[in-house]
Amino acid sequence: MAKRKASTPHQVTPNQGAVRNIHSVIAPRTESGLERIIFFSDAVIAIAITLLALEIRLPEEAIAPSELTAQLLALTPRYLIYFISFFVIGLFWMSHHHMFEYIQTYDRSLIWINLIFLSLVAFIPFPTSVLGRFPGELSSVVLYAGVLVCLSLTRVWLWWYVYYRAHLTRPDTNPRAGRIELRRALWTGSVFGLSLLVAFWNPNWARYLWILLFPISLLTRPT
Repeated sequence: MAKRKASTPHQVTPNQGAVRNIHSVIAPRTESGLERIIFFSDAVIAIAITLLALEIRLPEEAIAPSELTAQLLALTPRYLIYFISFFVIGLFWMSHHHMFEYIQTYDRSLIWINLIFLSLVAFIPFPTSVLGRFPGELSSVVLYAGVLVCLSLTRVWLWWYVYYRAHLTRPDTNPRAGRIELRRALWTGSVFGLSLLVAFWNPNWARYLWILLFPISLLTRPT
C-alpha cells in the first residue's frame, strides 16, 4: 500500500494573495497616477473658485455714471456670499491637500469618492449665484446649506475611507491626523446642518450662522 504523503502547511501563492487583497491597497499604482488625481482635483477646485467671481456682474442695461455707486452697493449680497463661498471652498481644498500629503497609494474606490467630492465642489457656484440673487429666500438658503452639508459628509466619507477603511496612507502617518480632519469636517457639516434647520424659522439668521466657520476653522486647525 502506498504511503500517504505527509501534509504540508497551506501556502498562499502570490496570485491568491492578490485576489484576497483586491479590495485593499493595490501595489502597482504609480506615483504619476496619484499625481494625476491631485492635479485633476486642484484644477476642478480652481475652476469652481473662478466661477464664483463671474457671477458678480452689473446689470446689462446702460447705467448712468451718477447711478454707478448705487448699483455697486446693490451687489453687496453677492459680494458677501462670494467671500463665504471662496472661504468654504478654500477650507475643503486645504483638507483635500492635507489628506493627499499622507496618501502613498490609491484604489478605484478612492477615485470614485473623490469624483463625487469634486462634483459637489464644482456645483457650488450655482447655489452661490442663486443665493446672491435671492439672499433672503428660504429656497436659496436651503439649497446652499444643503449642498454644503452633502459636501461635508462626502469629505467625512473621503477621510474615513483613506484612513480607516482602505488604509491608503504612509506607515509613518500620525493617527491623530485622520481624527482631527474628521472632526473638522463634522464641525463644518454641523454648522451648515444647523443653518438648514434655522432657515425654516428665519433664513437671514441661518446665513449669520455661517460666520461660525471662521472661528471653528481656527480652533480646530491641525497643530
